[in-house]
Amino acid sequence: MFCACLILWPQAAFGQTTPAAKPSLKEQVILMAAGSVVEVHLTGKQKIRGRLGEISDDGFDVQHLENQKMVTKSIRFDQVRKVRLMNQGMSTAAKVTLGALAGIGGFFLVMLAIVAAGGWD
Repeated sequence: MFCACLILWPQAAFGQTTPAAKPSLKEQVILMAAGSVVEVHLTGKQKIRGRLGEISDDGFDVQHLENQKMVTKSIRFDQVRKVRLMNQGMSTAAKVTLGALAGIGGFFLVMLAIVAAGGWD
């Protein structure tokens, strides 16, 4: 169970009790590697998925498919609601599965140790 907690709540493992200040949208984009696959949520409820291109002071470029053609769209920071990296880290289902397997493995190790020590006496 301890391993599952560490996997599901990594901040507990490092003793973080207060959330760090969230970086600005521009800082988030600058920290992303060029060529990363991103999903950009625009202020008009539009989403664009593509590869992150050049980043400037005013905005950034995203290369994506539009009408079966690869196009590069320049997006200003003031048009963006949210940007997130795609396919980063483990999904919640993978974390839960890994935690469950760790718990089952720990249970069997305890049972094995009890049997090896001479049973339930």
